[in-house]
Amino acid sequence: MIHDGSITGCKIVSGQVPKLPDEILINVPELDKSIHGRIVWRNHNSAGVQFEWEADLPDERRKASRQKIHLPATILDYGYNKLADCIICDASRTGCRISSKAISEIPDDLLIEIPGLTEPILSLIVWRNDDMAGLEFMWNNKLYMLDDYMEV
Repeated sequence: MIHDGSITGCKIVSGQVPKLPDEILINVPELDKSIHGRIVWRNHNSAGVQFEWEADLPDERRKASRQKIHLPATILDYGYNKLADCIICDASRTGCRISSKAISEIPDDLLIEIPGLTEPILSLIVWRNDDMAGLEFMWNNKLYMLDDYMEV
């Protein structure tokens, strides 16, 4: 059951709330497509859902549309030291959204190592919350190490 619905979100009541993932789709028979939402709080039988309308807005800030995926990856520092494991939740050629319990400990400038790619991708965190972050891939930037400028 949906209660207290508005343009920004709603409250849902169900015995299945503890089993629901953080991201959900709500099907409304009167609409031609599902509403994407994120559970922002929950208890044993109810949850608060924040609707995510970004994909439908005409002023979408992303340079490329993202595709939903679920891909394990590794966050590295510039010395190729492992900082954290993460899951890539969606991705495009210009960036991705990651989920990790260590988001608050990850620096803004990082490398993301993705299985199947020969090299990690230089990336910049452009937003973050408790357990998710948006990355912009820095394809046109070369990673310069201090050793490149030191005389021997």
